[in-house]
Amino acid sequence: MEISHSDRDRRSSADSAEPTPSRHTCHCGKSFIRKEHLRRHQATHGERNFVCPICQRSFTRNDLLRRHLTRHDMPTAPDPRRGRACDACHANKTKCDGGTKCTLCVKRGINCTYKHASKSSSGSKSPSEDTADPRTVANGFTSPALIQNLTPGTPQISPNDEIKAGFKRIANHVRSGEIPIGEDTPVPALDNNWIEGNSKEYFGRFHDTWPLLHGPSYVTMETSLLVSVSIAMISCWLRSPDEFEDVVLQLHESLMSAFSDWIANPRSRHEYDEPWPFETYQAILMNIIFAFYHGNERLVSKASLLRGTFVVALREAEFFNSDNAAEQQRVHYPGTFVPWLMTIRDRWKRLIVSLFKIDTYLSIARFQAPTLFREEIDLTMPATYSLWNAYGLNIFFKRITLEPTDRSNFKLSEVIANPNTPAKPLLLFEDIHLALCGLLPAIWNQTQIVRRSTEAGRSTQNATSSLAWQLEAWKADIERVKHQCFHAAEIGEFPFTAYIGDYDEDPVRAKALAMSNIKCLISECLMTYHLQGLQLYADPRMINSVAMASTVSPDHEAGKVEELCYTPSRFFVNANQISKQTSPKPNPSTPHPTSPSQ
Repeated sequence: MEISHSDRDRRSSADSAEPTPSRHTCHCGKSFIRKEHLRRHQATHGERNFVCPICQRSFTRNDLLRRHLTRHDMPTAPDPRRGRACDACHANKTKCDGGTKCTLCVKRGINCTYKHASKSSSGSKSPSEDTADPRTVANGFTSPALIQNLTPGTPQISPNDEIKAGFKRIANHVRSGEIPIGEDTPVPALDNNWIEGNSKEYFGRFHDTWPLLHGPSYVTMETSLLVSVSIAMISCWLRSPDEFEDVVLQLHESLMSAFSDWIANPRSRHEYDEPWPFETYQAILMNIIFAFYHGNERLVSKASLLRGTFVVALREAEFFNSDNAAEQQRVHYPGTFVPWLMTIRDRWKRLIVSLFKIDTYLSIARFQAPTLFREEIDLTMPATYSLWNAYGLNIFFKRITLEPTDRSNFKLSEVIANPNTPAKPLLLFEDIHLALCGLLPAIWNQTQIVRRSTEAGRSTQNATSSLAWQLEAWKADIERVKHQCFHAAEIGEFPFTAYIGDYDEDPVRAKALAMSNIKCLISECLMTYHLQGLQLYADPRMINSVAMASTVSPDHEAGKVEELCYTPSRFFVNANQISKQTSPKPNPSTPHPTSPSQ
């Protein structure tokens, strides 16, 4: 587990006289202060010898397998080392040297207790007995507010009640400032199990459309609390929105307010020499996307405002500049191990790409000009979904040989601006979708010009025709890649192989999930195509105003809408297609990217 900024600050304040310990570096470039953390990390580079008997997923460490088994509601064998560590070391998952006061507790100046060890050895534990000492929290520092003590007589609560209590507790800590924004605060041990157990829906449904996080390296205890709790929040809402609606929105609004305050606090230029608070950026974007999916008018409005200030803040940090990103990687994430370098590089790319997508969606939904422009996307084409979701180094090195290496030679901004790009043979649905999103500034601007020109009696047909041609050219690419994928699925070639995710040990299941992912991406591309066409051939803002305010009959209202269309026939074609795209489908595998707010 890497050491966060807050953890370093606490340790230095507890024992400022001690010299800074030397770091232990792995061959992949990651470094750790404690040697046992390095050994635990190095195990992730080894063979996956621990296999789940239910889903056949493999792990490099036995403790990860035992934690994973809780997702299947399976009992796990007791850890033979459990109970030997003091409470603080157990909560922090670090090696304890024992004694009346272990070395770690002495350094941190906290009480060294063995309540957990004695309860583990007794062989009978209740949920209340398994709760850590309130004076010693998950990350090993004194903060009584982070853990509420449960008395021995407290009855066992249901899993859903535990989740709700956890969401409420974290929401309160966010509001009070006990969970700081901009720092990689670790997940407290008290919350680890329920947060860990509520990531399935996120990675199973949300992640395919928004592959923002690197799933293979995601470990709850090594990920920022802001990211982990956002994953749990989205998962619970996708699984059971009625059950968790209130607590999810309570947490979401607390996070959004804290994010807004943090972004609004200006930072001096020299602070940008520090590592970008990447996981905070990811958590902000995840919550903006969640608000759009939820569709509540007030939440979407807040998300739209936060999106604007977030883009400006990233511009101020020169986040969109590829040279700055390369410098960040060289200084703060050094190394030569290929999987490590790819992960750091592509998480930057995918955050920008996801921000570009949600900016387009919010702009269309709010009848606004976009905030982020394709010309700002100073990055090369990202790695494929397949390489980004390679679970295990053996899988990664197998898939990298199938990767179209020429993709890294093309600037994404140039590719998506040119329907006749030389990179056409390398295009995937994600690239085409970004190209459709990139047309929004020109379409929005054209809508304003047409509105003014129509009032003045001037013709603007030429400009509209140019944009219409670009839309149709990209739609033809959707059909071309669709045909290639369906054909390549039979022989296992690119571009179909670009969408293989997990489950390499089950090729049939992997193929079915890849095909499902492809169909969702096709739907996403076509939806964006028709929405852009709707805006190009009509003025959606005026049509929306008529629909909201009109009290006339439906037949007369339809005639009024036709008057507001620049090209009525094309408008109704796109409107009809959007209606088909958004019609309910049984058991959707993923939430549709644009349906909530349209």
